[in-house]
Amino acid sequence: MLAALPDVMLMDINMPGRSGIECVEALMKKIPDLKILMLTNYSDDERIFDSLRAGAVGYLLKNSSIEKLAELIEEAHHGGAPLAGEIAQRVLAYFQRQKKTVQSPAALSERELEVLRALAEGLSNKEIAGQLSISLPAVRLHLKNIYAKLHVNSRTGLFLRAARH
Repeated sequence: MLAALPDVMLMDINMPGRSGIECVEALMKKIPDLKILMLTNYSDDERIFDSLRAGAVGYLLKNSSIEKLAELIEEAHHGGAPLAGEIAQRVLAYFQRQKKTVQSPAALSERELEVLRALAEGLSNKEIAGQLSISLPAVRLHLKNIYAKLHVNSRTGLFLRAARH
């Protein structure tokens, strides 16, 4: 066991001897508070969903810039669940279809949809606040409301719910 445990770990899927997804699952059993981000070249649904189900808090692609990776690692460290933009777009597409088919008291407001669209573009909370000219606490409140209305607890939960539909 390590003398000092990391807060955030990057994991690739293609590992020698054992898949990164299997490693995530094993690590989550031993260190449940560890935040593991998948950092890989694979963007197929099966690997994405399997990684998140195994316990990864985010899914990033290796073609991301160093600056973006640093920002997303920081986001994970502070409790976020960063997803690469193209992956987050799948979540947005799912919820846009939902809005067209289901109108209920739990339907998302226009502002919540704007926040969700920005999230699907891969923006961090800070970037969403800047783009929508709202405060960071307002972004967090909108995300909290989105999660409550859609019965999920995180960005990863949004993605997993979209994956099931």
